[in-house]
Amino acid sequence: MPRALRCRLEEELARRREEGPSAPVFRSRRGWLSDRRARELLLQCCRLAQLPPLSLHQLRHAACARWLRAGVPLLLISPALGHPRPSTIPDRHASVTALDLERSLALDPLAPALAEGRGERAQEKTDEGAPPTPCAAEG
Repeated sequence: MPRALRCRLEEELARRREEGPSAPVFRSRRGWLSDRRARELLLQCCRLAQLPPLSLHQLRHAACARWLRAGVPLLLISPALGHPRPSTIPDRHASVTALDLERSLALDPLAPALAEGRGERAQEKTDEGAPPTPCAAEG
């Protein structure tokens, strides 16, 4: 990261620490960024990234889902999302984790090994009766 950019980011982080948790996440030249302008900027970013239009609420859910998948404790996620109690997270975001659970349970961890084993046995059967192939080490 360029030194000048790193310095600007460090200055911004220091300013935000001084302001506390009520500091705006997105700022305008006048201070707070309006909800309308934040939505407009998000839609512009989606277009530039060739993504479908997303809402700020969808980004909030996506952030929560990523934190949950990464194993971030509910005690840390709760205040980041503005929930008074950690128990609110599973109630409000259960659909995301339920889908993840369903997908995970559908995966068969033995499938690749079993398929590989079947492939080796099938190869052994086709090799029976065929002349032995020379080894690369023999020369």
